[in-house]
Amino acid sequence: MKNNLRGIWTPPPIGTVWGPACNYPLGSNTCLTLTYLGNTVFSALVGIDVYMSRQDAQDIINAPGEPFEAHIMGDDGRGPDKDQVISKAPIRANWPAAGETGLSAEFYVKLDVNALNEDRDGRDEVYARVKLFDSRTGETRTLTSGKIVIDFVPGY
Repeated sequence: MKNNLRGIWTPPPIGTVWGPACNYPLGSNTCLTLTYLGNTVFSALVGIDVYMSRQDAQDIINAPGEPFEAHIMGDDGRGPDKDQVISKAPIRANWPAAGETGLSAEFYVKLDVNALNEDRDGRDEVYARVKLFDSRTGETRTLTSGKIVIDFVPGY
């Protein structure tokens, strides 16, 4: 149980999963899954696939610099440029990867319920934003997952 300004937070059962919440723009997919781990902590797993040739994917991986940057975001309803950054989501070990369908990556971060409680109006909208930088061309693509909408801390 977690004390907050309005009372006691009742956690969901450990292992409760929200998502995956996915977005499928042309040529890619990006998904966010939240899982309750216990003790007010959630895991956020982000997965992305960008469709291209295996060779192009490997060339992006081999190019200088990191091709991906991911964040867990809070949608504040004022447009994506003004949304709240909740946390950076580090890339998982052994990612990115080049495969038959293109370039893929996974990101993972643990977050406290208070970080996910990004709006005080009782409705929290959380999504992943992933930027893919192709240093060969200088192009950056910004891709987003679908939104998970939940009241993380009811009444607060």
